[in-house]
Amino acid sequence: MNKLSNLNILVVEDDSELRSVLIEIIEFHGAHVYSAANGKEALNSIDQKLRIDLVLSDVQMPVMGGIELIKNIKNLDSVRPIVLLLSGQSELTEASAMGIGAVGLIHKPYSIKTLVDRIENLF
Repeated sequence: MNKLSNLNILVVEDDSELRSVLIEIIEFHGAHVYSAANGKEALNSIDQKLRIDLVLSDVQMPVMGGIELIKNIKNLDSVRPIVLLLSGQSELTEASAMGIGAVGLIHKPYSIKTLVDRIENLF
């Protein structure tokens, strides 16, 4: 049985093509996927009391980015693991991402295997 089966994963990515690819990959590995184009949409999904086991979020997005999303999620009752996706140059490191509440940081571009392995290792 796949480790991602029965998981609900929220994909937060402003690039619609990349978001579609992420959804397809994660669903292929057995998880149910919710999606949002930015942190504000993600918080709306969480506010709907959906059971979300993992948030996979881009860092840089309009309206609300991944860092602000983490800060908002930490203020909620139920803590969800958050993995951040980072593209380009940034001062954000794995250690600093974990310091603000993420459970991991994946640099873009990443392989499908890397992404799936990182998610599976959380569960």
